[in-house]
Amino acid sequence: MITGAFIASSTTTHVGNKQYPGRLTGFVLHACFILTLTALLIGHAFGASGKLNTILVIPLYLSELFPSRYNGGFVFGFQLMITFGVLCTNLANIGVNKISDETNWHWNSCSLAVPALVIYAGTIFLPREPSLFITWDEIKEAKLELQYIRGTDNIVEEFNDLLGVNRLILEGSQTWKTILKKRYRPHLIIALVLPIFQQFTGINVIILYGPIISKGLGFGTNASLTFAVMTAGIILVGTIMAITLAKTVRRKLLLKLGGALMSMCQIVAGYKIGANGEANSSDFYTNCLLALLCLYLFAFACSWGVLGCLVPSEIFPLEIRSTGHSIMVGVSMLFTFIIAQFFLGTLCKFEYVVFYFFSGFVLIMTIFVIYFLPETKDIPIDDMPNVWRRHWFWKKYLTDERSELV
Repeated sequence: MITGAFIASSTTTHVGNKQYPGRLTGFVLHACFILTLTALLIGHAFGASGKLNTILVIPLYLSELFPSRYNGGFVFGFQLMITFGVLCTNLANIGVNKISDETNWHWNSCSLAVPALVIYAGTIFLPREPSLFITWDEIKEAKLELQYIRGTDNIVEEFNDLLGVNRLILEGSQTWKTILKKRYRPHLIIALVLPIFQQFTGINVIILYGPIISKGLGFGTNASLTFAVMTAGIILVGTIMAITLAKTVRRKLLLKLGGALMSMCQIVAGYKIGANGEANSSDFYTNCLLALLCLYLFAFACSWGVLGCLVPSEIFPLEIRSTGHSIMVGVSMLFTFIIAQFFLGTLCKFEYVVFYFFSGFVLIMTIFVIYFLPETKDIPIDDMPNVWRRHWFWKKYLTDERSELV
């Protein structure tokens, strides 16, 4: 999955975002070889790779297809549908779990075919990106496609910008190395730092180790699926709240408030667990920890859950957009893997101190937001260079636009 994120960037440039759903491969393997364990593992591997490519490609497709002033709305919609899909998946797991015989895992695996078919069938009716026609050197068709998408003939300025950027890509002037140039240093650092911060909020710990956490809270084994549904439901509600708030509240303020609330929840949870230990399993104690968990999930969904994807889409210019998104997805998958591999052992060794660790990281990333992240609300992407030039730290990388040295 990590490697696929970086391969997808160059692939979508030449194949197109519309034609790269990827998950169909996982569906075919599931449908043909579901009865054997080896083939099942291969099918899941291809399905995971297709899922990653889908997560990477869809935001890129939306950003290319729709005007930049609507970019935030479509990113919000994309995130909302992801959280809704997670909730539906958890509800489906509860339904499949009620099947008493040993074939319930077959139904669970075969259900992956449904979203794969929907994605594949949906791409048939989607328009192609104009940049794809430019890649094929079909300039006239690219212009007609952009006019069709916009519903107007007044697309000269936008088409010239699109043509210029894609010409540079085809001539080799814009490559993976482009984002390493001095003028794009702020974009590169944010593309690396934001997904790391997003993973070290501790959110994937709750998602990946939900059953273990639910047992620790005294829910029992059979309640782990219910716990997963509760988690997904809270994140969905928080995402809806974030969409509502983002229309009037600045991005940085939401990130700061969300970070402060998450840090507070983790500190209090760590203190409660450290002070009471595992022996205290009273209803009041369990309910307190559950309330802190719900508040933490809601704070994450309202801030870093959505804005962690929205802010980069508002700062990456067209010439490095595909590269920047690929770096973010790749880094996010890498640190998801690291946390998933090492968290359980760390939790067993350090116990409640782990909550303090994640709380400290949330504090660090909140400080980063305050001092290094520019405000992007209601700022057109064409005006972002002026924002970087006025920033107290990043302005030194844009003082000389003529310099393209690394």
